[in-house]
Amino acid sequence: MWQFSLNFLDLLKWLGPLLIILFVAVFFRKEKVTLLITLILTYFLIVFGSYVRLTDSGLGCPDWPGCYAKLSPFGAESEIEYEENLNPLGYVTKEKAWIEMLHRYLATIVGVLIVSLFIFQIINFFKTKNHKIYRYGLLLFLVIIQGLFGKWTVTMELKPIIVTSHLLFGFTVFAYMSWIYQSNSNLEFIKVKPQVKLIGFVSLFFLFIQIYLGAWVSTNYASLACTSFPYCNFNLSYFFDFFAPSRELSDNSVSYETKSDGLVMINMVHRIFAVIVVLIISYYLYLIYKINSLKPYFFLILFSLVVQVILGIFNVIYLLPIYNAVLHNGFALLLLTFLVLSLVRIQKIQ
Repeated sequence: MWQFSLNFLDLLKWLGPLLIILFVAVFFRKEKVTLLITLILTYFLIVFGSYVRLTDSGLGCPDWPGCYAKLSPFGAESEIEYEENLNPLGYVTKEKAWIEMLHRYLATIVGVLIVSLFIFQIINFFKTKNHKIYRYGLLLFLVIIQGLFGKWTVTMELKPIIVTSHLLFGFTVFAYMSWIYQSNSNLEFIKVKPQVKLIGFVSLFFLFIQIYLGAWVSTNYASLACTSFPYCNFNLSYFFDFFAPSRELSDNSVSYETKSDGLVMINMVHRIFAVIVVLIISYYLYLIYKINSLKPYFFLILFSLVVQVILGIFNVIYLLPIYNAVLHNGFALLLLTFLVLSLVRIQKIQ
């Protein structure tokens, strides 16, 4: 669980470029630019993380943070080749090793940029007593937790509850970072009725649950437990096998082919809850459509919601095409973010 496998020389090679990025980011002190770059990279990191998961590349390098204690798969070719020959359908292949390591490289760059933002706020705090240090302190804390879940995803061998938590923290980090960026933009607050704010937060809460359910589908390989839409071989007795955090995955990367009553239940709960979420968000959209200042958020949320539903249906109809599934994750993140951004604008109503 707490393993650290990277030889000292390769560790120095990894830290060198990261320290340069940290120094440059702190030296130039462009908070808004650095935050925007971090946001963009974080979005691609999360989307790419879904690609890692959907291609079963999470154990492409089965140690952490290196690849068989090396900086890259180049240095671990013999180990990877041995594992691939031993089990061609296993988690370790050359392609999967590179997919996993590229994800780790990008994650460390994002982490360093967030550290640079926090250091910049520490410097500012002693000069101006700026309260932003607390925002970035919380952001750094969330990223550390997220990094630990990323590590445990590997060291605990893709336990569904760990992988799901890793995804949820990634979404939380991005949403919180978006909130910071929007708050730093000094936009005017929009006065609305308390009902609008309440329904907005209810929409955000239910969407977050739906994202969790979607992650639970993916991490339990339940996406193809039902291959028809909208119906499925569903039975209420399946409920008792829905939440099984100790569920073990198979020894190969085609475990999604195994169908059980529990997997059917996981899939159906996600579908049923999707209807509830669409209805709640639609009501929120109805409320903000009447407010001219919130019209841009109305169209962004509506577009993301419609595309997200279509992508979810396509996942079933076309048997989980990889890039469609990745986009499904990406638009879930956009939908969550646009909801957050709209709520920031109506935060200070009386």
